[in-house]
Amino acid sequence: MNNKRAVLSIIFISLLSLSACKQLTQLTHSRAEETICLKKHAVNEQTFYASGSAASLEQAKLNARQDLVQQISSSVSSNIESIKTDNAGNVQHSASSQAKSVTTLIPIDKHKVIDSCKSGNTYFSAITLSKNELLKTVLFRLTNQAKDTNELLSRISNSSQYQQYKKRIELEKKLVLITTYINILNQYDQQPVNDKFSQLASKLKNFISISGRLIIGIVDNNHLTSVKDILEQALNKAKLDYKQGSKSTVAIISLNARQSKRRVGNRHIVKLNGSLDVTRSDTGKLIKKHNLGQVVTTSTVSSDLALQNAQQQLAKRLKQHLNVNSKKIRTILGFE
Repeated sequence: MNNKRAVLSIIFISLLSLSACKQLTQLTHSRAEETICLKKHAVNEQTFYASGSAASLEQAKLNARQDLVQQISSSVSSNIESIKTDNAGNVQHSASSQAKSVTTLIPIDKHKVIDSCKSGNTYFSAITLSKNELLKTVLFRLTNQAKDTNELLSRISNSSQYQQYKKRIELEKKLVLITTYINILNQYDQQPVNDKFSQLASKLKNFISISGRLIIGIVDNNHLTSVKDILEQALNKAKLDYKQGSKSTVAIISLNARQSKRRVGNRHIVKLNGSLDVTRSDTGKLIKKHNLGQVVTTSTVSSDLALQNAQQQLAKRLKQHLNVNSKKIRTILGFE
């Protein structure tokens, strides 16, 4: 029995070895095809070289360009950060999407196709890009971005808090562009990057930290205490800053209600229509309106108790309406 198991083990190992050899042979053959098909090109420090293969020539060229971009991004992406403003206006730096953000910004317009061929059913393509051409393009784009950014900052520096807040996404994108281009120049250029670009990046980051802070004013026109409590809980959970009144805010949430009271026999009947109106602090223009609908409550004790019960019903409706969580609250309230 032991001999039989030993024989089976030997056969199994042999089969695995044959399979591995076959895969290695196929891989070696594929690489050999590319080596034989494409001409050998001297690689130097002044030129990027990349190649790609595919079932069509155009796709092979696209894959070669992608390979070229990946080469450059792998050298600079460790210094590039994805930038986003958090709820408090702080500039967040994240590496999670940095590779994507970098590769879409790298200019390889001046690359040259130096070789293309076909082996079997596969096309191959080889391209090069002069590092000097890359640096010229990057510096040109950085200079234009710096000019546009300075003009934008000049236009919005004296605008309202709401207008500055709405511009934060555009400013964040410009900051990513500028820092990406600076890092490419730092990586490949022999000359130090002009200080004016680094100073602009710092100025832009500070401006985003201030203008990206969403401060909400709360105005309770009808003393809707229960509704106000639910709203404040939602804002706290979403880590959004709020204050009473409208001064020095980006937007205002007004708690409004229309009420009617009547008495039938010994019963006090209250009808309450409630809404949340989100408006711009600078112009008062409506951003979003949340109708909470009408509630009807009764009490044999007093109209005040019936009104209190009506407010609590509106508060429950608001809680359901907001479906509060930190990811949705900005969108629900109309800030995104």
